[in-house]
Amino acid sequence: MASEILIRADADNTIGLGHLVRCYALAQMLKNEFDITFIIKKMPSKLKDELFKGLFKLKKIKTEEEFFLFLKPGQIVILDGYEFAIEYQKHVKNKGCKLICVDDLHEHEFHADLI
Repeated sequence: MASEILIRADADNTIGLGHLVRCYALAQMLKNEFDITFIIKKMPSKLKDELFKGLFKLKKIKTEEEFFLFLKPGQIVILDGYEFAIEYQKHVKNKGCKLICVDDLHEHEFHADLI
């Protein structure tokens, strides 16, 4: 069984589509080696239909707590978004996950295995 990657990113008219589209491109590169699930709180339904087309698993959450409950030791978690601050990252790491953070601002401290 392939290693599991969980990608946590959102898209809407306030934050734009960049985080999700960037992660989608990354998932396309990794799809043959990993079992990939996108964890989404916000995403236009039209984007879901056009972008995903059943290529990846998609889990919709209402709260971040739902995401934390979904985590299992050994999973690889990719976070792409400005709201995933250091305490959020520590929570992911405390679940026993490997953590990758996508950063395009270089303004924050990270608690990730890879940036």
